[in-house]
Amino acid sequence: MGSRDALRLIGAVTAYQWGMVTSAQAGAIGVTRLELSRLAADGLLERVAHGVYRASGTPGDELDPLRAAWLSTAPRRLAHERRVTDPDAVVFAGASAARIHAIGDLWVDRFDFVSPVRRQSQRRDIRYRKRSIDARDLTTVGGLPVLSVEATIADLEEVVGDLSLVADVVRDAARAGTLDTVRLSELVGTAVLTQVTELT
Repeated sequence: MGSRDALRLIGAVTAYQWGMVTSAQAGAIGVTRLELSRLAADGLLERVAHGVYRASGTPGDELDPLRAAWLSTAPRRLAHERRVTDPDAVVFAGASAARIHAIGDLWVDRFDFVSPVRRQSQRRDIRYRKRSIDARDLTTVGGLPVLSVEATIADLEEVVGDLSLVADVVRDAARAGTLDTVRLSELVGTAVLTQVTELT
């Protein structure tokens, strides 16, 4: 297959996935890994993560690594086919979720996901935690499935443990006007909420 035909086929996918395509998605439409490598070598695609490519010239931003990581969690499924309420949904949590919500200033050293089913990854930069999440605590931001702001804060309180870091997240969420303190109190308890609020 010629480069032009391969790019045309890939474009039908990248148009709806932030300019990205996985190797598995490309294979499903007839574009081989070898052809992907050639397109990347020719500067027509760029590799953004293991098994994930982006069309060159597609504008990117700081969330691209998160998008690529999420696509790689179910590399055959197209982004628009995946729902935050799917029984096997993979949802951003922890510092990754805070980054997506643009709250706090936590270092994201790996991609943190929760899922109601047990999952594993060979990638060291991806961590899965098995957890059932109340539908009230799930949302989508920019097409990415993520814990709600309140559930993100509760998750950070559990995982990070440092209330001063969590307080920064709470402060940013309150300033953005996106914080439901009633729901947050239900998730973390009033004692913790009081402590965190005193630190903000």
